Parts: sequence; structure tokens; C-alpha cells
Amino acid sequence: MLGAAAAVAVVLGAVAGGFLLATRDEPPAARAPGAEVGPSPDTDGAGADAAGPEATGPDEADAGADTAERPAERTADPEPPASPTPDAGTPTPSATPSPSAPVPGTWIAQLHSEPVSSGTAERDRRLAELRATVPEARVLLSDDHASLNPGYWVLYAPGPFTDGRDAVAYCADRGRTTGDSCVGRYLSGDASDRDLVCHPEGGGSGRCTRP
Repeated sequence: MLGAAAAVAVVLGAVAGGFLLATRDEPPAARAPGAEVGPSPDTDGAGADAAGPEATGPDEADAGADTAERPAERTADPEPPASPTPDAGTPTPSATPSPSAPVPGTWIAQLHSEPVSSGTAERDRRLAELRATVPEARVLLSDDHASLNPGYWVLYAPGPFTDGRDAVAYCADRGRTTGDSCVGRYLSGDASDRDLVCHPEGGGSGRCTRP
């Protein structure tokens, strides 16, 4: 009995050893040339790649949204240049010529004559100074009246005056009693009337009426 069991064990051991040798000596399976061994393709990953480009990250998306929503920056409008401040030492003319023109064929009290070449600033300064004592003083251009010598701004009181004596009487009431401060003049479009000049001396001398 024991001998038979031992014989069976020997036979089984020989069979097992032969099987192991056969398995170890079996050559590996053939592989195509150039083929690389790698991990199995990820079906899910391949599908994601094939679906489209890589999704934009949150930072880039936010940046795009900010760019779309942010209004274009405006540059500040340039401020207009400041108006020059008047020089305190420069006098500002306070008097301007009266818009009303004297009526031809009437007498005026001529208070001052200023050459046109002196400029309008000097004319206005003289007029403002004169109006301190004769508020109704006005100015005219002698070129507009043939009875006056051309080229002057004439500062005058308009009256109305009946004649040259009436004009110089007006001046005397204001302390203007010399020929440098007042004369009666006749306004017309006739150059032959230039000699119609009434001087204040003696209450009116020269040509104080028009024939």
C-alpha cells in the first residue's frame, strides 16, 4: 500500500515539472515591427479631444467679459484757455461815441478836437475826461461834415442851439470861456460854411449866425 502511494506521488511530480518547463520555454507572442507598447487609449479622453479645442480657463473668460462690458475710456476734454486778466495799470475806456449823429443845419458847442491819427483810445480817454463836467458830451468824425476841417474827432455838446452865441453861452455856464475850451460851430454839407465859427469872447464873436 505504501509503495503504491509513493509511486503515484513520483509520477505526479514528474508531470508537474514538465508542465512548468513547457510554459517557461514558450516564446512570446509576435509583435508588429515599429509598434509601441503603451497604455490603452482612453476612450473618454479621446472623445473630449475630438470634440473641439481646449476650453478657455476661468481667468481668460473673465478677462473677455470684462473687456466686453468695460466702456471705452474717454480722454478728458482740454480746458479752454483762461481769459487774460486785465492789467490793473491799463486804463479801460469808459466812454464810447454816442450812436446818435448830429443833424446837419444845426449849431453845436465844440469842446475839443482830437486828430484821428491819435487813435480811438486817446479819443475815448478825452471823452471820458470831458464827461466829468459835461455829461451830455458826444463825439463825431469831422470828415462826415463838409463845414468842418477833416481829420478830427470833434467832442461836442449837441444843444440844440439857435445860433453860435447860444452855444458859447452854454459853455460859459460851465466855466468854458476860452476859444481852446469851446467854440460854436455850424454843421452842414457845404464847405463854404467852414468859416462859421463863433468864439466865446464877449459873449460871442466872429461868425455866430448863418445868413
